[in-house]
Amino acid sequence: MKDLMPVETHLILNMQRGSFKDHLKRCRKTIMCSCSVSDIQYPWIGLKDQLSSHLSQCSYEQIRPILNQILEENHRLKQKLNKLKEK
Repeated sequence: MKDLMPVETHLILNMQRGSFKDHLKRCRKTIMCSCSVSDIQYPWIGLKDQLSSHLSQCSYEQIRPILNQILEENHRLKQKLNKLKEK
């Protein structure tokens, strides 16, 4: 009975709940996603099922700890500069 209850997605209305798991399996492979380093302006975008392969080779992901340190230090220095300008 539950399998016949309707489910809605962003694009499909009134799908039977029993079909939803199969729908998710098919759709997840075709969803576009960003690299996890996109927060520091890395532009890679690809299919979700390609992400793990990309991450294993992504040079930005490998140097992320160093980039984070540089970005944090840059942020601190900007704050100090702004305080000096206020005086």
